[in-house]
Parts: sequence; structure tokens; C-alpha cells
Amino acid sequence: MNLWPDAIAREAFVREVATNFSLIAPAGVGKTYSIVQRVLEVARRDPDFALPRLVVVTYTRRAAAEMRDRIYLELLASQAPAQVFAAMDRAFFGTIHAFCAKLLRLYGAYIGLPSVPEPVPHPRRLWERFLFSPEGETAVEAAISALGAAARHVCLHELLRTPPSNNQLTELAPPSFPAVDFSELLSEDRIAEARSDSRENVREGQRLATQWLEKLQSDISFLPLPIYSKGGKKFLTAWENTFAPIRIWLQIHTRCALQTIEVHYRRQRLEQGQLLYSDQIAFAADLLRHPRAGAVLRNQNFSIILDEAQDTDPLQFEVLFEISEGRISMVGDPQQSIYGDRADLQVYRQFQKRLCDSPEGRELHYQLTFRCRSALLEFVNQAGPSLLNGQEGQVEFVPLYSACQDDAGQVLRIPLSAKSNNNETHPVQAKQLVALEIATWLREAGLTALRARDWNQVAILCPRKRWLETIALALRHEGFSVQVHSERSLLGDSPVYAWWTSLFWVLAHPYDAFEVAGLLREVFAVRDSELAAFCNGDPCRLRPEMAAQLPPLRLLGELALEVKDLPLRSAITTALRKTHLLERLLSLPEEDTYTLESRNNELLIQASEAEARGLTLEEFAQELRDNFESPSEAQEVRPGAVQLITCQKAKGLEWDAVLVPYFFRKISFRMTDATVVESENVFATRIQEMQRVLYVALTRARNTLAILDDSIFFPFKKISGGNPKTFSFAEILGEPGLRAFNALSPSPTAAGGGGQALPSVSTTQIERTTTPDFCLTSARQRASQLLHKLTPHSLAQKNHHLSHSRETVFDVSGREYGIWWHQCLEAYPFSGSQWALLENMLQKCPDPERGRREWELFAQSILKARLESGNYLLHAEMPIFFRENEAIVEGVMDLAARHRTENNWLLIDWKTDRISEPFELLRRYGPQLEAYAHGLRRLTTEKVEAGIYAVSLGEWIPL
Repeated sequence: MNLWPDAIAREAFVREVATNFSLIAPAGVGKTYSIVQRVLEVARRDPDFALPRLVVVTYTRRAAAEMRDRIYLELLASQAPAQVFAAMDRAFFGTIHAFCAKLLRLYGAYIGLPSVPEPVPHPRRLWERFLFSPEGETAVEAAISALGAAARHVCLHELLRTPPSNNQLTELAPPSFPAVDFSELLSEDRIAEARSDSRENVREGQRLATQWLEKLQSDISFLPLPIYSKGGKKFLTAWENTFAPIRIWLQIHTRCALQTIEVHYRRQRLEQGQLLYSDQIAFAADLLRHPRAGAVLRNQNFSIILDEAQDTDPLQFEVLFEISEGRISMVGDPQQSIYGDRADLQVYRQFQKRLCDSPEGRELHYQLTFRCRSALLEFVNQAGPSLLNGQEGQVEFVPLYSACQDDAGQVLRIPLSAKSNNNETHPVQAKQLVALEIATWLREAGLTALRARDWNQVAILCPRKRWLETIALALRHEGFSVQVHSERSLLGDSPVYAWWTSLFWVLAHPYDAFEVAGLLREVFAVRDSELAAFCNGDPCRLRPEMAAQLPPLRLLGELALEVKDLPLRSAITTALRKTHLLERLLSLPEEDTYTLESRNNELLIQASEAEARGLTLEEFAQELRDNFESPSEAQEVRPGAVQLITCQKAKGLEWDAVLVPYFFRKISFRMTDATVVESENVFATRIQEMQRVLYVALTRARNTLAILDDSIFFPFKKISGGNPKTFSFAEILGEPGLRAFNALSPSPTAAGGGGQALPSVSTTQIERTTTPDFCLTSARQRASQLLHKLTPHSLAQKNHHLSHSRETVFDVSGREYGIWWHQCLEAYPFSGSQWALLENMLQKCPDPERGRREWELFAQSILKARLESGNYLLHAEMPIFFRENEAIVEGVMDLAARHRTENNWLLIDWKTDRISEPFELLRRYGPQLEAYAHGLRRLTTEKVEAGIYAVSLGEWIPL
């Protein structure tokens, strides 16, 4: 008997595969395991029909890979038959973007996509090129016209700084300028009702409003809305009520202008075949709105499992619900909805209600967590109801129970030393003093008291990335190895990558004065005053020349001449050695030595690969520059390194011990849209999102949660009303949570041999970890032996006589028919007469008359008789992957049939081309099929008979 409090819900989610569930799965409850078990249940019941239609959408590629790996391991352990594995191969596991990209590859021609390339790697550059193109200039002029009278209140530069969203466009009717009454705001009553210490602020606000009103009546060309945040709650309420109608009017006009720009921008992307990452979703939505494509997609009968549903944006929800026609189960936790910039919690609730209100819909809750121990959950359950109170749009807290019964764990309140602080401590000093106290406390506590197995099982979480840098510096000073995961999101954010790019760009383009100045300033530490005095107003003097008076310029001039004729890898080695670039990087005070050396070696390998590809120094510098804004890869966790990470990025992760510092430090926010003044509900939304971020931070630890009481450094102010623009974790925790916090023990205790304490050593005693010397000969050999990928379908001969006019893009009937034929043969069981199944398939055929005629030809063929004889084991859409000399050959065979007794293979390629001569098919596709046959012979050492079945002729054409 299962005594878990949510055992019935867990059993229902796994077994009731026909029910559409909205599963609320809080932190550490094992949702991935439940999804895996649900998929396995589908595989046990109806693998041939259900699995090819199954779509499992995850938030990241890594999550999809983990889920698929778990499923295959379970299938292997249960000794599932081969057909289950084959059916599972046809199920989809991946992100929503990958799923939409797959749909566009198959059906993109319906909406005019001649091909579907990978998303452009540099969207910002694409946007800038658009703005300076004729189409972009037309778009901007149209946007200004759409703004109308609102143009004088909008900063056009800010409006065009980032590309507009390509979410579903809606028609808006811009209203006229509202009639605004300033009498309430400017009334003497506002001064009288204010506190004595706020009256001067009220008068200042009224003066500002009066000046703005006077300017509104004038012909001044630029008049943004005023921003004011003083005077007390009542005055700010009057301010908001007065300016709200104007703000709403501005928002509508701004939205119209952005939509106008997006129409032009999207048309240009579509014509040039350049897709943004978000275009994959938007164009998939267009497919579903297309009358023919939408019908075809809905007839696929997709069944969807959506993971991390709370992080799904409105258009993604719409695509998944429409394409599945409601056959969808959502798994998520609104308590962990912390990405408000791309996902709306209210939208999640709307679609959750839509699912639960359907006849097959049902809501489930998990409450048993396998992560946190009971003491941690006792604190979370005490603080949770006031933190997530379910009021004014906030989610409602779901209590948790621990499945870990062997040890209760510990929650600590770590008070900081008062003698380190005085009333005159500067805020910068306060941050540094807190960081030093953290490092000292960790050193004294050790792993045993933290109940952690390794220092990489100790994480320090902060709500802001920049807070981590101060802590990292203090920890390194104390002798800790540190790994900061959130400090670098783009390649160009790394000083190694940035300095490499700058140095080699200057060596390749010595007359780029702007880059030369930046290199001298950042790498060679030349002061701005020295640069100004040297240039004397003439940037042409900043040229790397051997006769230059400035020593760094002279060095760069000599270096540019020396590396000019060297091979790429030798040129880079020489430049790095003579500029001492790595040594300069290692001298940076707040950077991790291990990370700097690793990134430097990665770029050395990249340079060797670039040389193998024949790139020049100029081309390599351009490649570095092109990838400057590309996302950097996630770092592997290093043994022995304390993990520093933002609370937001910690979502989905867990550690033995978690430290939450700066609990009383104010969290600042920046204006997200400078064109429109934020309304008060924005601040309320920020508070609620940060409350959910705090919930995430408090539920990451397995054994030990330690919260630093740094109130002596950062004064606490209770949130009594209004919507403050800054606040701390302590201020949003709520009174019950603060009482529970103040009652926590300050002293950690060891339990169960969590690990060995780190010996107390000085910084100078710690041996710096170094990477092995880079072997140039080995790198060159490896670079020259890079595998080249060859897909057999690329061997197929193209018909160059086809018209490439735009009209052919929309003639999709041939391609659509080919897809239908292959899907029929994938699903057809080849076990006697199956005309009932065929009739069902013909309903989805884009050309039913042709489909029936050519199926009758196939029914009379010798090939069909061979396949239905029972002598063959059939493998539809069988992948093949093998190495051929210096290359990798990869592809998918339409149908591979192995004889049960004679140990030979029959390889079939279905071709729906309309031709009159069989030789034409052999000429086009023979090399492709021969590559498949050759690979199958090599892999199996068995005889392979291969051929093409010409669907339009009803003939088997042997190779």
C-alpha cells in the first residue's frame, strides 16, 4: 500500500493516458520521472499508433535528451520488443522551437518558405541592416505616421533599439488624445493632506506637472511623460490617476507603430529566407491559420505533453493547443513562474482553465518532494502562505512534504558580526564586508557542518549577477576555488574572447582607429588622458606603425608586419606571446584563473581548426567578431569549486547546501521600456515575481539552507503600502516568514558524515590548478582530421531544368503527396488486405483520386506480395550512420526488410515523382540509394538488394 499523500494523483497521471491533465508539480517532486512513466505507459498500450503522434515539449534541449535517455534505459531494462524502439524513434522530444522548425521543414511551402534555414545567428545585426535598408526606411516612416500626435512624446531611438515582437498581430484603433483633468493633482488639498516632511516634495511634483502642462500647449517637438516618485502614497495615486489616460494613449500608439515596423521587417525576412529564433513559433502559427496546412496538421492527431508549462508564452500555448486540438497535458509549477519578460502567469492560468474545463481535462497536484529534508520544508511551509498568498494575481502556495526520513536537515540564520559595521559604512564597503563574512563563515563551517559531499555541492544564490562578483573575489581571497555560472551569457562577455577579438581585428585592420583606441585602453591600460593628448583631435594618429611614438602602438605595428605572412596558428601564437595577452588576462582581479585559461585554450583550438579550413587572419578575426553576441556554452561543474549562480538560473537545479546572502539588500530594477512610463501594476508584478524567485531559492537545498542575516549592513523597511521600486528578499517575505526566519538556529551541526572539512590554509599555500601545455602538433593533426558529414540524399541529382520562380513555392501538391505516401507506408502493417485502413488514409490524401489509383497499382505489384509474404522483418524509416574513410555517412532509409531465414536485405526507396521513363529515377536517385546499400552491407556483412519503387508507374526498378 502506498502511503504517499499524493499517491493517487501520481498513479492517475501515469495510467490515465487518455485524460488531459494539468499537473501542478512543485520543487523536487519528481515530475520528470512521472512524464517518463506516462510515456512508457503509452508505449506499453499502443506503440504503433500512439508513439509516432506523441510530442513531448521541454524547456531545454538538455531536458529533452535526459528524458529520452531515461525512457530508452527503461525500455532496455524491460526488454521491450524492437518495434517499440522503432516506434519510440518516431516520437518527438525537444523544445517548442525544434518542434515548430520540424513543421516548417515539412509544410513551410504553404506560407511561401522556399526552404527553412537555421535561425540567423546574429539577430541584432539583421535588425540593424533592416533599419538602414530601403524597406527599413519605409517602415520607420510608416511608424512615425502611425504614431501621429504621440510622436512628440516618444523617443524614436529607444523605440528602434530592439526589434518589435513578432507575436500574433492584432488590429488596433488608435484613439485621440484624452481629455485630462489636472485639477485634482494640482489642488492645494494635496499639500494639506501630505505629511509635513513630504509637503515640499508634493509642491515639487506639482511644479513639474504644471511645467509639463504648459509645454504641452506649446510647440515643443519632444515632450516625454514626466516621472516622479516622491510626495507620499496619496499624491502618487493622484499623479497616476492624472497621467494614466495619457500613458494608455501612448501605449496604444506605440504598439501600432511597432506593429507597422514588424509587418515590413517580417516581409523582408520571409522574402530573404532569414528566420529569427522566434519566427519558428510565429510561422508555425501561420501554418495553423492556413486553410490547407492547418487541416493537414490537425489530421496528424498529435498528443502533447508540455513540460515547464508556466514558462510558455501565449503564442506557444496557442500553437500547441491548436495543433493537438486539446490533446495536451501540462506539467508545471506556477510557484516557479519567474520569467515574466517572456511568459505571462495569467496566460498560463487561462490555458490551464481551458484544459481543465474540457470534458477530458483534470487538475492534479503533487506535494511529496524527494529533494528537501523535513526541517527545510518546515521553514518553507511556514513562510510560504504569506509569500505566495494567492491574492491580487499572485499564485497560491502549495504545502510540501518530505520523502526523506533519515535526516531532518537544517535551516540556519547566520548573523553577521556587528563589529564589522558602523553607521557610516558606505554601501560599496557593506557589500564587500558581507562577502568577506561569507567567505570566513564557510571556511570555519567546513563541509561536514554544511552536510555537503564536495564544495561543488555548495551553492551561493543571488538575485542579481553583479552581486556574485564581489562574493567570488572574497572567496578566492580566502582560498576557495569558485565557479560563477551566471556571469557570462554571451561569448563576448568573456574578457578572453573580447580581448582576442579586439587584438586580431586590429592586426587585420590596423586603420580602424575606434578598435585601436579600445585595445589600447582595455588591454594595454593606456589612460584616456594619454590617448587624448597623443591624438590631439586626430584619430588618424592611432595607427599601429613601427615608428609610432606610443610604445603599445609601436608593438602592434611591429607585430602586424611580423604575422602578415605567417600561417594562422603561428600568427596567433606569436601575437599572444609578444603582447603577453594571457598574462594580462590572469592579472584581472575579479576573474577565475581556471576559466580564463580554459577559454584561452578553447580559442587556440578554434584557431587551429580555422587554419585547417583555410581561413586567413582577417577571416578569423571576422569570425570572432560575428560570433561576439552568440550564447556561450554552459560550463561543466568543476570538482571542489563553490558554485555561484543567480536565483533565476538555479531553477531546476539542486545542491547539498545552499547559501542565500544579501537577504536584506535592496534589489534594484531598470526601466524595461523607455518609451512608456511604467504604471503601478508593473511594480506590483515585480514584487510578486521576486517572491516566486525567493521561493525557488529556498527550495534548492537538499540538506542545509543557510540565510545570512545582514540586516546590520542593509536597513530593513517594512512594505506598508504602495508599490516600492526597490525592495529586499526580507521585505517581501511577509511577517510569518520573518518570524520563522528570526527563530532559526545560527549554529550548523554535522550529521551522517556529509564530507571532510576543507583544511585551513592560506592563499599562498594553495597550488594553482593549471591546464596541460597546449601541443601544437597534436592540435594540427586533430584539426586536419575533423569528420565531414555526408548525407546520402545530397548525392541525389537535382533537376536543374525546374523553374525557380516564386510561383513554384506555392505549388505544394507534389511534395504534400510525397509526404502522405511515405506516412502511409510507415503505418501500413503489410499483413493481408487492409482496405479499411487505406480508406482512412485516403481521407488525408491531398489528391485522393491519384492516391487510390496508385495504391491499386501497388496492390497488384510483386513488391507488395513479397512484403506481405511474412518472410521479412520490416523496418520503416530506418536510420543509418557509419564511417566511410574520412567522412560520416548518415541518412534514413524508407524501408529496410530483412529476410527471416536467408539473411539478406531488401532496401526500398519510395519515389512519387511523375515520370515516363524509369531510367530517369535511377539517374536522379541511384547514387543516394547505392550509398544506403553500401552502408548496410558494411554494417551487416550481408547481401543487400536495393531498388526504387516508382509510385506513378507502379514499377519496381532494381538498382
